[in-house]
Amino acid sequence: MSAKKLTYNQALEEINQVIEEIESGKVDIDQLSEKLKKAKKMFDYCKNKLKDTQSEIDNMLEEETD
Repeated sequence: MSAKKLTYNQALEEINQVIEEIESGKVDIDQLSEKLKKAKKMFDYCKNKLKDTQSEIDNMLEEETD
């Protein structure tokens, strides 16, 4: 990714790209580890983004009930 801020959709697209490359057989064994590390990094980003968004929503809903 470039220096601009990564978005959830960009990370998800990168995960899908890695999966497609692996499933197509275009990734040799020497590249496999790096591709999986990249996918794991993007997966962790997405998971954290979802958790943060859920927390923000919970906080907004809590404020509405106060």
